[in-house]
Amino acid sequence: MEIADYLRVARKRLWVLILIPLLAAGAAVAWVLTSPPEYSATATLSTTAFVGGTTNQFTGTQAAPSFAATFTAKATGPAVQATASDASGVPVSQLEDGIQVTQNGASSDMTLTFTGPDKQKVVPALEAVKKATLNSMFAAQVTQAETKVNNAQAAVVAANQRLRQVTLNYGRTDPLTVYQGQLTRVSVDNLEMAQSEYQMAMGQLTAAQADDILYISSVRTVGKAQALISTVVPVVGAAIFLSVIFVMMLEMLAHSRRQSRQVVLDAKNARHQPAAGGATEAPQGV
Repeated sequence: MEIADYLRVARKRLWVLILIPLLAAGAAVAWVLTSPPEYSATATLSTTAFVGGTTNQFTGTQAAPSFAATFTAKATGPAVQATASDASGVPVSQLEDGIQVTQNGASSDMTLTFTGPDKQKVVPALEAVKKATLNSMFAAQVTQAETKVNNAQAAVVAANQRLRQVTLNYGRTDPLTVYQGQLTRVSVDNLEMAQSEYQMAMGQLTAAQADDILYISSVRTVGKAQALISTVVPVVGAAIFLSVIFVMMLEMLAHSRRQSRQVVLDAKNARHQPAAGGATEAPQGV
C-alpha cells in the first residue's frame, strides 16, 4: 500500500481513529477526578555526621555515590519496606508505589518523598523508612564489631588460662611479668582494636538514627493536574495505537469479504457463459 491508500483508509475509518481515543481519555479523566485525594511530603536527610571522614563506613572519594546507591537500594527494598510498614501502619503496597528516593546533586544527602491516601500517615511513613533504612545499613556493622569484641575477649581469657597452666607446670611465681608480653599481648591488642571498631560503629549508628538529621516538609494535597497528565497521556497514546490496529483489522476483514464476493461473482459468470466453440447459428427459414 502507498501513502495515498493509507490516507484513504484513515478518512474512511476516521470515526474509529477519533472515537476510541476519546472514550479512553474520558474514562481516564473520570477515573482520576473521582479517585480519592492523595497527600505528599518531602524529607531531606543530612548525612554529614556519618558519611565521609576517615573512620566512617562510607569514606573516600566514592563515599557520596556509594552511600546514595546503598541507601536507595535499601529504602526501596522489600525488607526495609516491610519493617517501615510495621512501624508506620502504611501498607507495603502503598510504600512500594508512593516512596521516591533521590540523591541531592553530588552530595551524600538524600531526598525522600512519600505520597499516599492517608494524610496522617505521610510523615510517619517517611520517618519509618529513614529509620529502617539506616538501621539496615549500620546495625550490621555494629553486630560484626560486637562479634569481634566477644571473640577477642575469649582469646584474652584463653591466653590467661594458658599463663596459669604455665605457672602450674613450671612453678613460675611471676608469670605475668615473664610471659604476658609473649602470650597475651596480641590478644589484648586485638581486643582493644575490636572495642575501638565497636565504638566507631555504635557512633555511626547513633548519628544515623538521630531525629534531627531528617527535615520533613509540611504535608500537602497532591493536585489533580499532574495526575491527569501522567494518566491521560499514556492512555490516549495506547488508545491511538489500538485504534490503528482495529482499523487494520477492519480493512483486512473488508478486503477478505470483497475477495469472497468476487470469487462468487466470477463463479456465477463462468456458469452463465457458453463453452468455447459450443455456440450454434439459428436455422434459417426455408
